[in-house]
Parts: sequence; structure tokens; C-alpha cells
Amino acid sequence: MFKNNLRELTSDSFVYGLTGLLSRSIGFLLIPVYTRMLSPEDYGVMSVVGTTAQIISIILMLGLPGAVQRFYFDHDARQNRRFLGSIVLFQNGLGLAACLAIIAFAPQISGAIYKRTDFALFLTLSMIQVWLTLVSMAPGILMVNRRQKWLNLAITGSGTLISAAVPLYLVLVKKMGVSGVFLGSVYAQALLWLVYGWLTLKEMDWVIEWRYVKTALAFSLPLVPHLLSHWVLNFIDRIMLQRMAGLEQTGLYSLGYNFGLIMMLAVGSVNTAYAPWFYRQNNQDQEVAIKLVGRMITYYLLAIGLLFLGVASFSREAIELVADIRFFRAYPVVPVVALGYVFQGLYFMAVAPLFHFKKTAWLPFLSIAAALVNIVLNLWLIPRWGMMGAAWATVGGLAVLFCGVGYVSSRLYPVKLEWRRIAIIILAAGITFLLLWPLNNYRLLVSIPLKVLAFLAVPVVMWMAGFFSSDEKEWIKTKIKT
Repeated sequence: MFKNNLRELTSDSFVYGLTGLLSRSIGFLLIPVYTRMLSPEDYGVMSVVGTTAQIISIILMLGLPGAVQRFYFDHDARQNRRFLGSIVLFQNGLGLAACLAIIAFAPQISGAIYKRTDFALFLTLSMIQVWLTLVSMAPGILMVNRRQKWLNLAITGSGTLISAAVPLYLVLVKKMGVSGVFLGSVYAQALLWLVYGWLTLKEMDWVIEWRYVKTALAFSLPLVPHLLSHWVLNFIDRIMLQRMAGLEQTGLYSLGYNFGLIMMLAVGSVNTAYAPWFYRQNNQDQEVAIKLVGRMITYYLLAIGLLFLGVASFSREAIELVADIRFFRAYPVVPVVALGYVFQGLYFMAVAPLFHFKKTAWLPFLSIAAALVNIVLNLWLIPRWGMMGAAWATVGGLAVLFCGVGYVSSRLYPVKLEWRRIAIIILAAGITFLLLWPLNNYRLLVSIPLKVLAFLAVPVVMWMAGFFSSDEKEWIKTKIKT
């Protein structure tokens, strides 16, 4: 039974990982172009305006994606159509009114946030894109709940190609600079809006039943301050860094952060598969589910521990191979950001019971506390360490969030963790990273082979340290022979 569940989660996580990689790959695919066609200051503009757009998007989403995913399992097919129609029409109507209001006052808002009114055009284009994005919420969630992972992958892949091609054309061919990035994103999202709009219309009834809206909002509104706090944890550092250290530092930090986001892609893909799996298992038999979850967490930590080691250890090599020489100084940011997303991944495991038992009222208090810690750390560390201070502030905030949610979750859903094996994972990844970091002082031809050898040796060391059980060793030997 455990092997079947592990196989299901691994398969779904892999496909959702590919989906997430495709959706996030735009930033990586365009790094060689953007770092040569745009300056670090332009990169900083993209980062700070994009950050503002993200917080507005979080507010307009109202936490409703979480409600759509959770209540899907409580409704029959007819109820789901009316429920979805109510949520989509309510959310898109409210979102349209809010985006139009922001556009009307874009110069004033730009001056207040960025101290530059010439960012108003970029803010306006971002608001158009935000509203167009709202309609894409429902189809993605339905495909995940129904385990239509390959359809989700195909649609996301097509969208990624469109989202990359249009801005690239405007920047590379039309020489529009940073304006081409924002305008191209709007054009691309408009095309995707047609596709997602058609998919949404197939699944909904054109009706607003306020009882569904009220039920969904009762579940989701506590998530809004929670999600805003997540935004603080993940993005406010760009705005604070721009104000306290300048656009160049912000641009360098943003590039390094993009490489660290590989961790976020991994933990996010697992969470996409894990949440509906967790709901299903606990609806069937909670006692059996608790035992499965304990073992799943061990394997999850093994996977993200090895991924952290790879991302953190090869950060310098990756940036030097992909980016322009002006951005090489960004590489020390990557390991710290990757560590932050390890805590984010642990949080995803811990928060699932709160969603399952509908105890979301805890989340605003815990996430606001973590966000305040993050802001204080940014204020303290950025003047001292610049972009590295911002990176460590992110780690501190995410660690506090995990600890708070983990404590509450353990009271609701006591899972027996395999502490000895978890300790081996932490020690193996941490010590190996510390041993490999000095190799960044050597040329790539020297550092890459040595790092690869050390990375491949980690599973062997864990084998010798007794991490794997006798059954696991036999399974590994069988797989190697076949």
C-alpha cells in the first residue's frame, strides 16, 4: 500500500514538477537575452513592479483558489458547476473594478511606492495582466483535483511558449527594452485568457449563488492575510532592497533569486500533488494516513535535501554559464534562497492538516508573525550586508513560519517522524555543502568535476551511515541489477 501511494505521489509530483518548470522556465529561458539586452537597473524595474503586481493579485484572488480546491471534494457535479460559476463571476467582477481603479491612479501610486512617476506605464500594463490572469485559476485547480496531469502539462507548456515568444520578439527584434517585457506579457496573457476562458465556461453555470460565495469566503478570507504575509516573506525584500541599496543590487539579487527558485518549483510541485492526496487519504482512513504521512515526510526531506545540495553547490557555475559577466556577483544569493525554500517545503507538509480540518483561522496569526520577523530582519540586515542580508531575512521569516505552523499542526495531526533518518539527511547535505563551497575559488574546469564527484558520493555515505533500511537496500540493489 505504501509503495502504491509513494508511486502515485512521485508520478504526480514529477508531472507537476514539469508543469511548474515550464510555467517558471520563462525567466530562465530569457536570462541570456535579458542580461545582455537589459541593464541590472532594468532588471530591478522588472522585479519591483512585478512584485507590486503580485501583491495585488494575491488580494484579488481572495484566497479563493484554496476554497475551490478544498470544497471540490464536498460537492457533486451539479453543485460544483454552480459553485464554480458563483466564485468565478464574483472574483472576476471584483477584480475588474479594482484593476480599473488602480490604472486610473497609476501615476500617484507609482510615485508613492517607487518614488518615480515614470513607472506608471509599467504598473498599468501589469494591472491588465493581473486581471487577465484571474480567469486561469479555475481550470488549473480542476485538472489537479481530477489528476488530469498530462492535460495540465500540455496547456501550461503551450502557454509558456507564448509567454516567452511575445516579450522576446519585442525586446530582441523591436528593441523596446524593458517596456517590451511588460507589453509582451500583456499580449501573451490575452491570448491565454481566451483558452482559459473557454475551459472555465465549460465547467461553470452562469449564476451567482451567494450561499456558495459566503461559504467560500468564510474559508478563504482568513487566507488573504496569510497569503499577503507569504508575499512579504517572498517578495518585499525587492522593494526594501531597491529603497535601501539601489536598483543594481536589486537586479543582481533578483537574478540570484531566480536560480534559487528551482527549489520552489520542486517543493511546489510536490505540494500540488500532496494536498489532494492528503485529503483523499484522510477521508478514507485517518489512522492509516497518519502512518503513511510519517514515512512520506522522510522521503520528501531526502529529495529536497539532495536538491538543495545540487542547487546551492553549483550556483556559481550555473550563473557564469548562463548570465552576462555583469551578473556574476549574484551567485552567493542562491544557496541562501534555496535554504529558505527548504523551510517553505517543510511548511507545505505541515499546513496540510490545517486545511483538511478547516482550521485556516490559525494561519493569519502565524504568517503575520513570520512576515514581521522578515521585515525586521530586512531593516536590520540590508544596511549591513546588502542583497545577502535580504536573502538571510527570507530564511529567517520562512523558518519562523514553518515552526509556528508545524507546532499547531502537530497538535491537530500527530505524526511519528523518523528523527534519526532526518538527522542523517541534514548532516549529509549540510556538511557536503560546506566542504564544496571553497571550490568556488577555482576555475570551472576544476570545480565542476570535483563537485559532481562529491555530490554522487553523498548517497554512498548515507548508505554507510545506516540511513536505508534492509528492505530499501534490497529494493535499490534489485533496481541497479535490472
